[in-house]
Amino acid sequence: MKVQQHHVEILQEEVEELAMRGKRLRSAAVGAGMCQSVSVLCSAYMVFAIRWMLLDWTMIDKTIYNIQSNWLFWNIGVLAEIVGCVSNTLVGVLLGMIMIGAGVNPASSSLIILFKLMEQVIVAIAIIAMIMVGIFVYEDNAMSTTIKYYFYSDAFPEIGMQMSFFLLLLNKYGIIFSHVFAGLHYSFLGFIVHKFGVFPHKLGKALMLAGPCYILNASLNLLISRYNDQLHVLFALPGILVQFWLASWLLINTPSPSKNRDTLIKG
Repeated sequence: MKVQQHHVEILQEEVEELAMRGKRLRSAAVGAGMCQSVSVLCSAYMVFAIRWMLLDWTMIDKTIYNIQSNWLFWNIGVLAEIVGCVSNTLVGVLLGMIMIGAGVNPASSSLIILFKLMEQVIVAIAIIAMIMVGIFVYEDNAMSTTIKYYFYSDAFPEIGMQMSFFLLLLNKYGIIFSHVFAGLHYSFLGFIVHKFGVFPHKLGKALMLAGPCYILNASLNLLISRYNDQLHVLFALPGILVQFWLASWLLINTPSPSKNRDTLIKG
């Protein structure tokens, strides 16, 4: 009788532990889903409101004029980039923690975080370039006035225009280069999901498809000067769709424990 009671107590403790783990996984998933949603919205604003509407890579004068004429939209874009960078970083950390909580090897889970952090470090450098564009372009800015007075004098508009365009290119190619690490992040996350079953297998396969598309798209953008816009959209589409899928799944569902959890713990 005492032995049976002891077994019942052990089972109750295990059930309570599993329930607590499920709550932690659910909280982490909701947090990751919300951050992923914010990241998607910020990226959408940057693409449509800034890169497509304001920036013309063939005409420097027109680009600078567009930024000066739409200063509020530009500043909102800078803020969106910063918020998106922070949100993406949190997504990477939370996804890694979810994998660890579900029983995936911590060494494997840490790579998910590492690739995301490397991506966001490059994005942060690109954001700094974007902020510097505002300093050069906005004439009423106190720092811009100081630079004009002490360094460039009357020639500042032309030099400032050239520097602004250079910084815009640095921002553009910095974001593109960061997609290489985004591709590595999604590829490895998809492999983990497909192998260990924390998320749905179909989502894992979609992530493994989106990852190489990110890397290929970024490589072609960096290597080919006149890269076809239609191909760019085609290769970017899997990544866009999988971000929506990942965000919606995390908001609605709870990650499941790894199917190879015992093996991984022993390993």
